[in-house]
Amino acid sequence: MSSLPWPCGWSHHFEASHSVNADHSYTLSIEERPTGVDCASQRFEVRKGDVGCKDTLEEREDDKIPRARAEMAQHGDLQDEGDIYWYAWSFYVPADFPDSVSRGRNAWPYVTLTQFMQQRGASGKFKPAFVFAKTRKGFILRHFPKDFHEGYDKSWSLISHSDFAGKWHNLVVHIKWTKDTSGLLQVWVDGESAPVVDETCLQTMNVGSGPVYHKYGVYRIDDPSLSPAVVFFSQLRRGRTRPEVE
Repeated sequence: MSSLPWPCGWSHHFEASHSVNADHSYTLSIEERPTGVDCASQRFEVRKGDVGCKDTLEEREDDKIPRARAEMAQHGDLQDEGDIYWYAWSFYVPADFPDSVSRGRNAWPYVTLTQFMQQRGASGKFKPAFVFAKTRKGFILRHFPKDFHEGYDKSWSLISHSDFAGKWHNLVVHIKWTKDTSGLLQVWVDGESAPVVDETCLQTMNVGSGPVYHKYGVYRIDDPSLSPAVVFFSQLRRGRTRPEVE
């Protein structure tokens, strides 16, 4: 699949090293797109069994549960120490979008649509800094500063379960990426004038780790009970100021 460039050095490619490159995994769609938008949307679909070689039961050391995914991953000009960026994107899931299932205490209880990933220290493993994901209760943002506070697990509700599916949603995100307590995280959802999330003293990167890269699509545990999950993305933007992304 070809790379799709975005403004301000914002470029991604289909992450074939993890995602299954099936005919349904990634396509372009003009049938489903935001009102007034004259370009195609990016359509992702994950079906049961869409497990790449790095997401098998044997590879998932933490809980022994395989993962299914279809995602685009950022490459080049990543987020690094001291960077301040604005991000914006629109997404849509159909009314029959399936929630995830929880198979054991440590299983991933989300359907993740957007991730900011970071290589963690000498281990060489990549773990999330933030994820935007669907739970049974609604659409959330979750923060993962595990290297700073043992047991820290913070999340914010962004969209209720009843308001999530069957309509386009627009997100604007403002982040200062840093490994000290001067980090910044702000999120606006569907044009709300006040930030849905406003954390002004927050670590957004992990000490001893590398730069952060962005991913979007569908990521979930693989379970035979789950029906296909489809998500559309449109107008992904990154800039140094808010006017650049609006």
